[in-house]
Amino acid sequence: MDEAAATSGVVTVRASVATDRLTLSVRGNGATPVDLDFLRSQLIHAYTGQLHAELQTATEDGAQQISFELDRPRREPSTQ
Repeated sequence: MDEAAATSGVVTVRASVATDRLTLSVRGNGATPVDLDFLRSQLIHAYTGQLHAELQTATEDGAQQISFELDRPRREPSTQ
């Protein structure tokens, strides 16, 4: 997103939910991809580990995807 802001680029983020699984798809319109330096790589590993997520490095349209299971809603205790 920093690269897009610096170059007047566009970043598209799409979210979809299917069977209690959230998938975020992120795609930029830049001509060259942003290099994954050490810090970016560590952040990706931390997020995917924390969420028990699956990371897809490329899709048909060039987007990066991360998908993970959603927590089930917690029921409030009954007051009756």
